Amino acid sequence: MSHKKIKNIIFDLGGVIINLDVPKTYKSFAKLGGMSEHQVIAMVESAPFFDDYEKGLISSVTFRKCIRRLLKKNLSDEEIDQAWNDMLLDIPVERLSLIEELKGKYNLFVLSNTNDIHIKAFNEIIHQSYDLNQYHGLFDYVYYSYRINKRKPDTEIFRHVLDEQNLIPEETIFFEDNSDNIKGAGSLNIQTHWVQSNKLNLGFIRDEFL
Repeated sequence: MSHKKIKNIIFDLGGVIINLDVPKTYKSFAKLGGMSEHQVIAMVESAPFFDDYEKGLISSVTFRKCIRRLLKKNLSDEEIDQAWNDMLLDIPVERLSLIEELKGKYNLFVLSNTNDIHIKAFNEIIHQSYDLNQYHGLFDYVYYSYRINKRKPDTEIFRHVLDEQNLIPEETIFFEDNSDNIKGAGSLNIQTHWVQSNKLNLGFIRDEFL
């Protein structure tokens, strides 16, 4: 794959910019609900409200009510938010430093399936290791699924970014850790690079794009 024509770089957020450990949230919900982790995973995979929340179709208040019904526990907002945010780990500053190097040489974007509770926690993590305004200044635009009512891997979310930013797919590369989302982007001829979760290859990006 040649990257010589690339003018636009889109980064996923979780597992690419911020490290993730999704099983930590499953374990936390299991502990709160007094059930096994396998039971929690099965319920999460069959419950549509998680996708609805990431599409911004339900509020955080409704999401928490759904969690209480799912776990059959009268949990506090704080207990739910903590468990939900347990999957969010650190943001290696060297990743942000590399993006700083790319700024000005490429059009840079973030495209993430996420939600209001996670973004508030993410912003706090940014504050601890970086600067929130400086972070947003790295990118031409940041797209969060819950704000635009679209979610990966649906092609409409990729079309939304391409059309709004007037991007040519063949001149655009997407760094993503989810194979289904890679396929969604690739179906529109967006170049893609699969990131093994939490292992963004900084050396590869520096060699290929700087």
